Amino acid sequence: MELTNELDLHEIRYTIDGSAPDISSTLYMDNITYSSPISLNAQTFRNGVAVGFPLIKQFSTQFSAKCVIDYKYPYNETYSGGGDRALFDSKFAIARGDDPNWQGIKKSDLDVTIDLGDVTELSQIGINFFQHIAATSVMLPKAVEIQISSDGQTYKSVYKEEFETVEKRDPIIKRIESDFEKQEVGWIKITAINMQKLPEWHIRKGDAWVFVDEVSIK
Repeated sequence: MELTNELDLHEIRYTIDGSAPDISSTLYMDNITYSSPISLNAQTFRNGVAVGFPLIKQFSTQFSAKCVIDYKYPYNETYSGGGDRALFDSKFAIARGDDPNWQGIKKSDLDVTIDLGDVTELSQIGINFFQHIAATSVMLPKAVEIQISSDGQTYKSVYKEEFETVEKRDPIIKRIESDFEKQEVGWIKITAINMQKLPEWHIRKGDAWVFVDEVSIK
């Protein structure tokens, strides 16, 4: 993994355990190599003072080439996010509707089943959703459910929650994380309920979109 900042100046310090970096954290000097899932927090420092926005991302290592995703409802080709492997390619979309890493579904729900290719022990599944009322028709989902299975036949829910509509005009990235007791998982089902129609108070009219990116597992 390579880290840069916008000016290509000043030092970057980082942690991989999820803690916030400070001036005593590891100084970025060369590419970061990892062989197990990490929670990366990186921050630019100028004269010993943190500047700019921190980078906070979780990177998985367990999505193999055998991993296959099945979509009940297809994503929009204009907002493909990079295709069928877009949700686990370690490319995280930022809080902009034109970021090509977002995968968009118009009016329909996100309803996907991920075949991991192998059964492995997991204890957390995460996923990101987007909303930007001021500039797009993208809304956060009404509800999200995450289910897991060890045999591809019997599933159990490890996360299920309904969300109130957020009228904030600024862009939002909503991070969903499901923590559960470590167990064998070979298949993951993720369902996100689309609002379908934009609410009356929205600055636009018409169909609502769900934008999703980057499933992470550990």
